[in-house]
Amino acid sequence: MLIKKLAHGRVSRTKDGDVQLWLKVGTDENINISQAIAEEAQAAAEAIQQYQLRK
Repeated sequence: MLIKKLAHGRVSRTKDGDVQLWLKVGTDENINISQAIAEEAQAAAEAIQQYQLRK
């Protein structure tokens, strides 16, 4: 179940109830990869927090 779509991936809940963060950043995107991962992980953490508050 999708919790939030991200620019380079998604955070979702799996069939067994786990939370999964999936990111894929291409090396040809001409961006700071570590910064992109950090920012999207933060966005995912906030989305998970909001998801848990709704439950």
